[in-house]
Amino acid sequence: PDDQPFYFDDITYGGVVDAGDTGPSVGLPVDFELSVSAYTVSGFGGGFANVEAAPDGGKAFKYVKYDGELWAGVTLLLDDEIDVSAGGEFTVKVHSTVARTFTMKFDQADVQIDASTTGQGWETLSFDFSSSGIVSPQTSISFFQEIGTKGASEGEDADWTVFIDDITQVTDGNDLEPPVDSAPSFTGTFG
Repeated sequence: PDDQPFYFDDITYGGVVDAGDTGPSVGLPVDFELSVSAYTVSGFGGGFANVEAAPDGGKAFKYVKYDGELWAGVTLLLDDEIDVSAGGEFTVKVHSTVARTFTMKFDQADVQIDASTTGQGWETLSFDFSSSGIVSPQTSISFFQEIGTKGASEGEDADWTVFIDDITQVTDGNDLEPPVDSAPSFTGTFG
């Protein structure tokens, strides 16, 4: 009859849709140049996190440490798991205007490594987790600056603002120096 509700089931069309596909997946290396909505970032304990314009004109992960907890930091969640067995060294570009102790932590493993910034703008810091015993998978990376020190009061955050970019894993084999080309030497008689 005409007054009965009807239901549709298994409607298809000519394309294929993955219901879980929300855009490009985020994995290493991370350069923060995808759409801002692709990244899952958060701050904790008084840390502020956002992906936005960086001092060099590109996009980067902005981290401001406010005067909350002494360990206030930020976290980046990756869609793709990090296979630490492929290489335990990681490099991160950090922009800071103040010399700071900067910490990178793999959250699932609860292991962190410190490096120091010079406060001279962009620089590449290296974090070697090779001997830390981390096992895969790792998908959550946190960053801290000056653990044990309170950050900025509202409105005075310039000295506690850093930008994080180009998070890269140095995989085994990729950190080798290329062979040096040398001219071949010949001995003997030509003629």
